[in-house]
Amino acid sequence: MKKWLLLYNIAVAVFILNSCASVITRTTHFRTVDSLIEERDFFSAAKELEAGKNRYYQAKDRVLYYLDVGMLYHYAGDYQKSNEFLTEAEYAIEDLFTKSVSRAAVSLLLNDNVLEYSGEDYEDIYINIFKALNFLMLDEFDKAFVEIRRINDKLNVLEDKYGNLAKSYQLTEEAKVDIKPGTNRYHNSILGRYLSMLIYRTEGEMDAARIDYNYIVDGWQQQSHIYNFAKPEISSHLNTNNKAKVNFISFTGRAPLKRAYERRITTFENHLIVSGNEPTEFADIIIWPSLDKDLHFKFSIPFLQKRESQISRVRVYVDDNIITELSKIEDINKVATETFNVKAPIIYIKSVIRTVAKGLIAEQTKQRVRSQSSELGGFLFRVFADVAVDISESADLRIARYFPGEALISEIELEPGIYDFRVAYYNKYGSIVFEDRYDSYEVKYSGLNLIRSFCLN
Repeated sequence: MKKWLLLYNIAVAVFILNSCASVITRTTHFRTVDSLIEERDFFSAAKELEAGKNRYYQAKDRVLYYLDVGMLYHYAGDYQKSNEFLTEAEYAIEDLFTKSVSRAAVSLLLNDNVLEYSGEDYEDIYINIFKALNFLMLDEFDKAFVEIRRINDKLNVLEDKYGNLAKSYQLTEEAKVDIKPGTNRYHNSILGRYLSMLIYRTEGEMDAARIDYNYIVDGWQQQSHIYNFAKPEISSHLNTNNKAKVNFISFTGRAPLKRAYERRITTFENHLIVSGNEPTEFADIIIWPSLDKDLHFKFSIPFLQKRESQISRVRVYVDDNIITELSKIEDINKVATETFNVKAPIIYIKSVIRTVAKGLIAEQTKQRVRSQSSELGGFLFRVFADVAVDISESADLRIARYFPGEALISEIELEPGIYDFRVAYYNKYGSIVFEDRYDSYEVKYSGLNLIRSFCLN
C-alpha cells in the first residue's frame, strides 16, 4: 500500500510540474526570425511568423502574433498588410480587456501567464501611431486622423480603465489591502500631436496645426518625467514660403523587454511581510487575519527593462551633402514604463494574494499527505509541492518584440525637384551602423513629403 501511495504522490507532483511549465515565458525559438531582421529582410520575417504561427505563438498569445507580424510588415513597407494585423491586435486587446473585468474572480486565482495576453498599454497606443503612419504613407489622411484621435481617447481613460478593473478584484476578505492602480502621468502623445500637426499643415488648416504645436509645447512642460530631453525646434514647421518642406521621421533601437524580480513572503500572526533585493513602491506589510506564522513563499513580478541602442546620432544627406541632424521627439521606452506603472500595483497585489492562497492550500495538502503516506513519499510530495507553487508564480514576461525604442524627426526646405537622400545612423564612436537610401525621390511643393526610416540596432 505504501508503495502505491509513493507512486501516486510522485505522479501528482510530476503532473503539477508539467502544468506549471506552461506559465514560463520562452523566447529562444525566435532566433530564425531575429536573424532575418538582422539582415533587414522584414518581409521574410513576417512571412516566417505567419507560416509558423503555431510554432511561435500559443492560442493565448494571439495579440502578440498580430502585433509582431503587423510591425514587421510596417518595416517591410507593406502598409496595407501592416494595418490589417495591427487592427486585429487592437480589436483583440479591447475584447480581452472587456472580458478581464467580467472574469476577475478567475484571473485573481490564475497566473497571468495562463491567461490570454491582452497587451501592454504602450503597445495599444503605438498601434494607432503606426497605423496613422501607414495611412500617411498610403496618402489616406482622413484615416490617419482617426488613428491619432484614438490615441488621445485611450490616454484619457487609462487610469479609470484600471480603476474599474481593480474594483472587480475586491473579492477576498482575507487580505486587508486595497487593490488600486497607479497614477497615470501620461496624457499627451507628443509624437501623435506632431503627426497631427503635419497633416493639418499639409491640408492648409494652419490654426489647427498651431493648436497641435501648442499641445506639443505644453506636453513637454507637463510631462518632463517622460520628455526629459531637449525639445526639437519645430516652430519653423509652421512657416510658409515658396519652398517645399521635407519631413523625416526615424525610429531607432527596440522597445523594452520584460524581466522578473523575485519577492519573498514571510507570514506572521495576522499579517505578512514582503521582502526582496530590489526596492519597490508597493506595500511591504499586509494585514491578513487568521494567518498562520512561520510560512515562507516566493513569487516573481515583471518590470520593463530598457534595451540599449547602438545609435547615438542620425544625419540626413541630400545629394551627398549633409543637411540636417535628426532630434529625438519620443522615448518609447519611457512611455512604455510610465504606462506600465499604472497597472503595476495591481499585478503586485494580485501576485501576493494568489501566492499566499496557493501556499496555504499546499500546506494543508502536505499535512494530509504527511499523515497518510510513507515518510519518503510524503517528503517527496512536500518538496514537489513547494517547487510547484514557486514555479506557478513565475512572472508573465510576454511583450511585443518589434516596436522601436525612440522616434526622431527633422524638417528641411528644398526647391521642388528630384533628390537622392541618405539617412545615416552613427554609433557613439562616430562609425556608420546603417544607411537608408532614397534615390530619385521627388520632392513636391504640395502634399506631405514624408520620409520614414528606421534602424532597430
